[in-house]
Amino acid sequence: QILLPILTKIKRLLLLSGTPMLARPSELFNLLRMLRPDIFNNFLDFAYRYCNPKESQYGMDYSGAANTRELHYLLEGKIMIRRLKKDVLKDLPPKIR
Repeated sequence: QILLPILTKIKRLLLLSGTPMLARPSELFNLLRMLRPDIFNNFLDFAYRYCNPKESQYGMDYSGAANTRELHYLLEGKIMIRRLKKDVLKDLPPKIR
């Protein structure tokens, strides 16, 4: 919460992960908002488009997923750079054990 206003104003921001993101769309929203606040700036808009919200006895449940192909297309085209191990193995240094 403290860093988000600062990170959304940074000219260049790069988030690195050694594992693929296999989370629910709702769990990705804050990361996406940091990277592209011009596209992902409102959680409710995002949630109604990609989280398939349902009314529950405790309020709205945003743990679902909807329009996943569209979200994947946006992520691949505008946000993610994905390199597979087999593609970069020749560029990695030898393992030290």
